[in-house]
Amino acid sequence: EYIPWTASVGYSGTRALISKELQALLDTWTECKTEPLSDQHRQSLWSVYCDLADLLFAGYQQHLTSIVDDKDRELEVRNDFDNDKNRFILASFEQGQANIAIELAEQYQHFPTLVQICEHQKNRERLETYFTKFGSDGFGEFLFKYYLDNGNLKQLLSFSNLFPKELGSFISSHSHLSWLHYLATEEYNEASKNLVQLAEEECQSVAKKKSANQL
Repeated sequence: EYIPWTASVGYSGTRALISKELQALLDTWTECKTEPLSDQHRQSLWSVYCDLADLLFAGYQQHLTSIVDDKDRELEVRNDFDNDKNRFILASFEQGQANIAIELAEQYQHFPTLVQICEHQKNRERLETYFTKFGSDGFGEFLFKYYLDNGNLKQLLSFSNLFPKELGSFISSHSHLSWLHYLATEEYNEASKNLVQLAEEECQSVAKKKSANQL
């Protein structure tokens, strides 16, 4: 396992120091909302922020690639990496720095930020580009789950014709939605079969409940 100097851990490690400096820059930006910075100072602050975040995340990547045959250790470092991406990439977008957020999120594949920016900007074209670009890295599955978890079935099913195979694979584990996907892709026989299956499962469930109550 190789830990580059930018990823050294512990209270006084470089990783912790960079994280503290990034948080300090965010705090400075928040405090300056009442007393706005000059354009030059604002540009300088976010330039330093972007460079430090890049340094932090690159260190994580080098660290991860050095871990071999130790799944627990890899998961531990990856979770720390994900937490810092959530903490510092998404924060830059929330503070109005969408360009910096996009740059870092694309480079380090932070899908939550990419999806939220596309949704906020109503940029469907960019979303489809990410789907193609990061599809093999799980972007499609993340996007579908995002829509499902947020109850946005209309947006979820809007990908039925564009990415039918990927959406079909995702929905296969959510049988109660399959018929909607089949309708969107004009597979009416499959939609009918799915509805019949769901109805039968519901009847069986009711029968089991009645039997349980009798017992």
